[in-house]
Amino acid sequence: MKPVVIAIPETGNSPYQKYLKRKYVRSLQRADAAARWIDLTDPESAVKEALDSDGLLLAGGADIDPALYGRQRTQKCGKPDPVRDLAEPMILKAFFNTGKPILGICRGMQMVNVCFGGTLTQDIRKMQQEKHFDILRKNYGSHLVKLDSHSQLAAVLDRDVASVNSLHHQAVDRVGAGLRAVARSEDGFVEALEIADYGFGIAVQWHPEHMPQDKTQQNLIAAFVQNCII
Repeated sequence: MKPVVIAIPETGNSPYQKYLKRKYVRSLQRADAAARWIDLTDPESAVKEALDSDGLLLAGGADIDPALYGRQRTQKCGKPDPVRDLAEPMILKAFFNTGKPILGICRGMQMVNVCFGGTLTQDIRKMQQEKHFDILRKNYGSHLVKLDSHSQLAAVLDRDVASVNSLHHQAVDRVGAGLRAVARSEDGFVEALEIADYGFGIAVQWHPEHMPQDKTQQNLIAAFVQNCII
């Protein structure tokens, strides 16, 4: 059987970024899939290379430039990654037009929302009641999310409440057109989105690749890969 190949737009090659990239690679390997890191230097070439893959994974990383969703950058917004901000919307649109499976993680979920016309809250730290950036517990659940029981995500995770890790200081504000908010934290922030009327289009605010010991979270990666075969 032809191996399943997942396109992941390049996230960088600093020592820490390489460590994070290995987490994605290994989570896909556990689901019998391989990662293809897409160089973004030439966005048009990046789109063509990505489309030769079976699925698209949009990974975590830097804050998105607020100009992409019509806002001025505030002091609390981190430094954007202009290369990713230019290329990822092009790749996402191309994948959406093919109907191939899409999985967004953390920044990846926020990028999905922005590309569908949604907006982001640039810093939630004064608004949060729970701890949404907990690097010391990145391998374990740090808070609960309530899932829409009628969502594809709830079916994949086989539960209505899930324990998730949390590594973000921004969050979805207005949900983009054509998307459904299908999970929320107990203090009200959107924790997952689904693309309506789409085969497999799920995006989560947490990092399942950091929780391999949690079968529930690995099920999400496995379901994504399985839908790339169908």
